[in-house]
Amino acid sequence: MTVESSSASTTSSALASMTMTANGRTTDYGRYGNLAADHMARWLPTAFAAVEDREGYFRALDDRVANTIRDREVSLTPPKRLQETDFPAYAGQVQMAHLMAEEQVLAELVYLDPEPGTDPDEAETDRDGAFIDPGWTPPRLAESGLSED
Repeated sequence: MTVESSSASTTSSALASMTMTANGRTTDYGRYGNLAADHMARWLPTAFAAVEDREGYFRALDDRVANTIRDREVSLTPPKRLQETDFPAYAGQVQMAHLMAEEQVLAELVYLDPEPGTDPDEAETDRDGAFIDPGWTPPRLAESGLSED
């Protein structure tokens, strides 16, 4: 079984998209398109309802996010000479460049601030004002079964 995505994604990304699609959506918009559609449906319902061609919009957004991540990675990638002298360090820095680029682009294009009128108890922010999904639990707390209180 293959899952087609408009972005260049790995098998695990395709499986993540397939899982998200199974959660109520009938169309796979690609990895980043699915993230954007889920976020917008929950936190920007007015904007989500205003999107007339959802498939076209979220597939185009998926492509834009993937291309922006690739472009951003280029500026963060370590020098090639490191590949020749210390390949494990180079590989780690290449992976970190991708993760940093992905984090920055998702914050700019996908995880937009909730619109006014969404439940303020659900739309939490941390001490710096960053949006926090209410279903998120810090990894160490989740493993220990403890709460932040």
